[in-house]
Amino acid sequence: MFCVAAFGLGLVILVLAGGSALAFKIREPVLAGSFGLLCLASLAARRPLALIALRRAGHKASDQALRRAASGITAIAGLTLTVHAAVLIGLAVTVSSGTYLALCQPIGLPILGAGVAALLWRKRRSRSAAPAGRGDPAGPS
Repeated sequence: MFCVAAFGLGLVILVLAGGSALAFKIREPVLAGSFGLLCLASLAARRPLALIALRRAGHKASDQALRRAASGITAIAGLTLTVHAAVLIGLAVTVSSGTYLALCQPIGLPILGAGVAALLWRKRRSRSAAPAGRGDPAGPS
């Protein structure tokens, strides 16, 4: 559903921008970057977005442990998405459309992969540091 919405938004922006290829190239990075900035803003407001998801998932960890896990998850997601968007927008502005299409996946996917790796590393580290008998609030086993 996200892809359809992003494609539709890209087409609307393309028409409004008078057919500019740049508007079409940056449609997805702008959406991802906006969500990344929203994550970082939620951290600044001391209300991490991941806290909502963890609470709705029914994690039974203490409030302090849940907040710590949510802050880490939100920070990693926010930084990853913001860096990914900035790199792809910079690429879209500086190279031709053909070159952008050839490079956006090989450049963008490793950035997202690094974010996923950071989340997995954080989860493993928090599990090994958790006291015996206490579950990891960042996710089930």
